[in-house]
Amino acid sequence: MSDVKSSLLVREGQTLIVPEPGYADSWVTCLIHFSPDLKNIAKPLFSKLANWASWESGRALASGNVDGLVDLKSLDTLSRIQFIAAQRAIMVHEFGIHPRSANTIAWNNPVGGHEFHLMDMERSEVYLGPDRPSVKQLNEEMAILDKLNRSMLWDTRECSDRLQEFTRPEVYAALFHHLGWQFTPTDMADPVIAEVVPVNLIGHLADPEVGKVAVFCAPFSSNPNLRHDELDEIATRAMMMRQEALGTKVLLMHSKPLVRALNHHDTGEEVTVSIFGKIFFDDSHTWLALPSTPISFADLFVDLVAAHSSGSADVLDHDFETALRFEHVRGRSNPLVPEANGRQPAVEWSGTGWDSISFEPLEQPARSNTA
Repeated sequence: MSDVKSSLLVREGQTLIVPEPGYADSWVTCLIHFSPDLKNIAKPLFSKLANWASWESGRALASGNVDGLVDLKSLDTLSRIQFIAAQRAIMVHEFGIHPRSANTIAWNNPVGGHEFHLMDMERSEVYLGPDRPSVKQLNEEMAILDKLNRSMLWDTRECSDRLQEFTRPEVYAALFHHLGWQFTPTDMADPVIAEVVPVNLIGHLADPEVGKVAVFCAPFSSNPNLRHDELDEIATRAMMMRQEALGTKVLLMHSKPLVRALNHHDTGEEVTVSIFGKIFFDDSHTWLALPSTPISFADLFVDLVAAHSSGSADVLDHDFETALRFEHVRGRSNPLVPEANGRQPAVEWSGTGWDSISFEPLEQPARSNTA
């Protein structure tokens, strides 16, 4: 599909011809999995985004081929950003979904795209609150989200800007010490990986069962719920090749942790999880969740592989203790960031299902989940 045709899809009333009725059903399933609160509007929302007169009439138009779909990766940056923004605007202005959650839905699973993905659940409210922001405030928020989307596309200024969030190696060393791991820093660079993406080798872990583990750090973070992140994709492919060449397990530490609360798959109780990067092993990789209490690297590796296979959350960071320790040390290591004394922890709601955590001055009110 051409850029012109794709831009007309939601902007000038062109009806989406789906390959089969199950295409729409899959989108609805993914939407409800992300937020069960959206169940009642799922079918009307898809119908609106697809420019269908009704759910039933649109499904009846199924063509049996994919000619009516959009290859997002073939679009130039402007067309892709506009395509996502147009769907996000409908969700916000006509269905009252918060811009941040609407952006997550549109970016990951745009109606008209070739495939849909299940996302980790967003447990917070995804609708705009009773104190609805003004149109100006909504537009300002959506302009910020456009920049976020551009930062996930490789050849953009925003992606380059994203590569500026450096965390000093001693912060990671303190994290490993907290977990009881033996870490040896190194001043030696790894020019092979550095030629591909600005990732630095900072040292090695030594575990009596696992052996030597190479530790790299990246000047950015990636969100498990934001797919199509070209920076993350390039870094992941490069690290997988490096892991294969080194023949050891490899950690890629991100610049800051991301956190989420969820209900445990066995007990149903609320638990908290923090991820700090990725671990690469045996031609595979998974997200690096870290616990709140010391654990051997070998035992953690077993838990992470099991969680990766089952899709469950078994590595828990109670009350985000380890994430907060990391942020406290990270702030102290940066002369531009004031001491955390007299400050309170705050989770910055992103609308994606995964949030960042930081310290804020006590006199500031807690961040709201409205724009």
